[in-house]
Amino acid sequence: MDWLKKAIKPIDVLIALAGIYLLAFRVDYQNMDTLDKVYLGCFGFWFLLLGIRCRIYWKG
Repeated sequence: MDWLKKAIKPIDVLIALAGIYLLAFRVDYQNMDTLDKVYLGCFGFWFLLLGIRCRIYWKG
């Protein structure tokens, strides 16, 4: 599990918590603006890159 400590930085935890909060409580899915769509896209891209980074450290 040492690879997981190397892969996930404290800022990743902060981004994940903020993202989950915003996705759960602040995004109006019935009336999404362009900014909401951009936010969802950026969060998805960050999550994809986090997964890739974890896989790189795991296979290391």
